[in-house]
Amino acid sequence: MAQTITALVSFGIPGLALYLFYQYGSDRLGFSFSQIGPVLSGFIAILFILVFGGLIFYALYKFNVPSQPASVSHGGELRNLVAQLEKDTNAHLSIQLKGSDQDQASLGKLFFLDTTAPTYATLIDKLCASKQQCIGCTKSATGDITVVSITKVGNIEPKCMDEGEPVYCCTSS
Repeated sequence: MAQTITALVSFGIPGLALYLFYQYGSDRLGFSFSQIGPVLSGFIAILFILVFGGLIFYALYKFNVPSQPASVSHGGELRNLVAQLEKDTNAHLSIQLKGSDQDQASLGKLFFLDTTAPTYATLIDKLCASKQQCIGCTKSATGDITVVSITKVGNIEPKCMDEGEPVYCCTSS
């Protein structure tokens, strides 16, 4: 009995299915492995395990739900967030900085304090809302990817401080 359990554990779920078929299914179907010989019996058993295992892997792959990260966070310049989104294949979000080269450069340097959100879309919404006096955000969907276009609508200058260093922020003048 210990050898049977060891063999079942080594073959996993497909091995258990084969064991149950051998013990209970063959009696009801009137089929016995002893009638066909050991070589053909072994071939049938291996084929059964491979087919059943393939079905299990197919089901696990087909019905696997992609897991979302617990939360996403960003702190620093907007251009770093753009790079972070480009690297994350599960983000389904893209940021485009719009305007002249000078506007895009100042948008890229715009500094955000550490912001955490459950998804990138929520993170972008929080960032846009916190800087609405100097940036404008518009969203558009392209297939399964949401594109956020950010334009400069106010002054962005290096007049704020973070840990003693000047950083770009929204200014009124």
